[in-house]
Amino acid sequence: MEVITNGRWKVTAFTKDAATLTPDFEAYLFQFQASNTVDAYHNGIIEKTGIWKEDIAAYTITSTFANAQYPLTLLSGVWKISNTSLTFVAASQTINGEVYTLRLDKQ
Repeated sequence: MEVITNGRWKVTAFTKDAATLTPDFEAYLFQFQASNTVDAYHNGIIEKTGIWKEDIAAYTITSTFANAQYPLTLLSGVWKISNTSLTFVAASQTINGEVYTLRLDKQ
């Protein structure tokens, strides 16, 4: 818990099938809280607060940004973690046959 809640995270890679959407997240940083909320900072100001929950047994993180605008809407869902360390998380999910991939790096 401390690893994810200590510090802010940046989307350093985001794809939807073959489309690279990483630049859409350029101005965002994310701060995960122990209370299972996550703040989306846009240019240093909290734009939206979402909810996150880990499932250690399933190796997933579920995130929800209710009533959010693009690109935050892309982050909602159940993400299957494929690789992780103390400084990054790589995950993916499939929605309506489209594969989304995500990499977050600690800042």
